[in-house]
Amino acid sequence: MSLGLLVTYQCNAECKHCGLSCSPNNKEWMNMDEMKNLAIQASDMGTECIILTGGEPTLIKHKEMCNYFRFIKQDTSIANIRIVTNGHWAKSYDKAYSILKDWKDAGLDELNVSCGEFHQEYVPIENIGHAYKAGCDLDFKTLTPQ
Repeated sequence: MSLGLLVTYQCNAECKHCGLSCSPNNKEWMNMDEMKNLAIQASDMGTECIILTGGEPTLIKHKEMCNYFRFIKQDTSIANIRIVTNGHWAKSYDKAYSILKDWKDAGLDELNVSCGEFHQEYVPIENIGHAYKAGCDLDFKTLTPQ
């Protein structure tokens, strides 16, 4: 069983096809206490995987994201953490590798990078390549560019 957490409606992109109306102007966020509480409840119900999505969940501050991953691994029985991102943060291979290494060390297991004609208006395809290559080099379980 998996739990998808739509942690925010904020996004660096404003894709025309977005059914959730995510955008840079939408400031709705789940707070960290809510995210932790949901992870605990999901763990108590036997959830094996938690998936962070949005909007763009990587807009969470880097340190907070790492702390959340550690919390899930240390304080719940959830074995797998996945994030779905558009890769805006992967401006270079070195930056992508550094960010992903921190996340992996904190407990992230799977990386899903979304790309497509709508995202490319907001996120250069090179970013997707950097995220993909760094993810492969760090042996993430799943990489699924779309």
